[in-house]
Amino acid sequence: LARLASAPVAEKKQPTVFRRLSSFSATELRKLRERQEEFIRALSARLSGHLRLEVGLKITRLDSTSFEKLAGEISNPTYLSFLKLDPLKGTCLLEIPPQLALSIVDRELGGAGVCLDETRALTEIESRILSRVVEMSFSEWCGSWSDMLELRPTLIGHESNVTFVKSILPDT
Repeated sequence: LARLASAPVAEKKQPTVFRRLSSFSATELRKLRERQEEFIRALSARLSGHLRLEVGLKITRLDSTSFEKLAGEISNPTYLSFLKLDPLKGTCLLEIPPQLALSIVDRELGGAGVCLDETRALTEIESRILSRVVEMSFSEWCGSWSDMLELRPTLIGHESNVTFVKSILPDT
C-alpha cells in the first residue's frame, strides 16, 4: 500500500458574498411573466368593480434588482407599503406613486378619481383608506399563486419616504 506523504492542509474557508442577483432562464422568465399578466388581468377586473370605473393595468418591466437600486428609482414622497406573506420569509414592498394613490383615495371617497393636488405625502386617514386597496391587491396576487402555495398576506405598515426604510440592506 502506498502511503500519502502528507495529508492535505485544511484551507480556511471564506464566506462568499453574491453581489449579483440571480438571473432567470428564458423559460422561467416567460412563465413568471405569464403568471404576472394573469394577476394583472384579475386585479384590473377586481379594482374596476371596487372603484366602479374601468381600470387598465399593464406590466411595463419585469426584472430583479437590488433594494438600493429600487430605492433610487422611487419618488419622494410616495406610498410604500410593507407586507408579510406567510409562510414565506422576508417582507414584500408595494410602491404606489402619490398622484395615483390620491386618485384612488378620491374615488374611494366618492369623487371622480382625479388628483388635483401636487405631489404630496398622504395623510394617515388617506393611507388607511388606501391600505384597503393594497390588501385587496395582495390578496389577488396571493390567489394567482394558490396552485403552488397558500399565501396569507398581512399588511405590516407603510411609509412615505423610502429613506426611512432602515431594516433592508442595500444589496438585498
